[in-house]
Amino acid sequence: MDSNIKHLLLKTLYYSGFIRVWSSLNKNKITILTLHGVMDAELESEWEPLRPRTSRKLFDDTLSMAARYFDFVSLDEAIGMLKGVTPLKSNSCVVTFDDGQLNNLAVAWPILKKHKIPVVFYPTTGALDKGEPYWFDRLDFAIQQPGLDGLEVNVGHSQIRIDQSSRQKLAGSLSKLTKSLKLKDQSDSDFQREVNGIIGDFENKSGKSINDVTSSDLWSSPMSWDDIVQCSTIDGITIGSHTVNHVRLPFVGKGDLASELTESKSALEERMKLSCIHFCYPNGDWDEHSARVVENAGYESAVTTDVGWNEVGDNLYTLKRYSFPVGGTALKALFSITGILHFMSGIRKG
Repeated sequence: MDSNIKHLLLKTLYYSGFIRVWSSLNKNKITILTLHGVMDAELESEWEPLRPRTSRKLFDDTLSMAARYFDFVSLDEAIGMLKGVTPLKSNSCVVTFDDGQLNNLAVAWPILKKHKIPVVFYPTTGALDKGEPYWFDRLDFAIQQPGLDGLEVNVGHSQIRIDQSSRQKLAGSLSKLTKSLKLKDQSDSDFQREVNGIIGDFENKSGKSINDVTSSDLWSSPMSWDDIVQCSTIDGITIGSHTVNHVRLPFVGKGDLASELTESKSALEERMKLSCIHFCYPNGDWDEHSARVVENAGYESAVTTDVGWNEVGDNLYTLKRYSFPVGGTALKALFSITGILHFMSGIRKG
């Protein structure tokens, strides 16, 4: 469908009161939103990732519109409702951020605070310890450096050619490479080894690394332990765990699986002097075994990247979320986070 026609359709539905009716029909379902960062090129930085982030304006404008249809609550409140121990609030919504990057606190939190919306940040304790960016940001930075055009990278049975002829084509190369790496059937240790090998090869060829800019870079810098302690004292911010090393739980051994969960939990609790009871699966990867281990580690909830709402009685260790858009208009974002676009997409596929 033409983008102009689609926008006109959404605008017509919006002014017809469709979202109000939709919200009423689904008022007993709890929405959890997922983001990774809020950032844009207007903020001073030495580089700009190919992987898009939600802009400040889109985030702010969408939350302004969403406040008319959602009752934003903390994750603790939502879990109480899902357990059936506290009264259900109509159209409850929780905002979450994966990975615990510095822009979550420095850029997103002031906007959330303005709208009086609570939030959950899920950092990995390994990133907090090392102060180093995640592999996907290292790869994003490395692939943009001169001298890689035409380079062919083998991942499993796939061969990805790096095309630096335009930013758009380079973004396509990054997307293909990232997707191929994530889909390759291998242990997490082999995955990390392969990823680090590819990034290291890029960095050696260009002589540049994201570590050259990351100390003050809002695009990729993780929060520090001081930031986490600060967050723990702020009313409206909850800190959950995202493992120690951002491992994909179904692809690690039993011993490593348990330690990734318990060590990250203990480290956060020791620094914050508070309980850490919420968990987020890195990369959205989970299976029945890993969900049981998360529960046995003492967590009270775990969020996935599976799409959908949550209802009373649902499994608290496989909670579903809707992704907050990284582009487009606030109107389209509103239709996305309310689940309407997902519903419409299902109808078209059906």
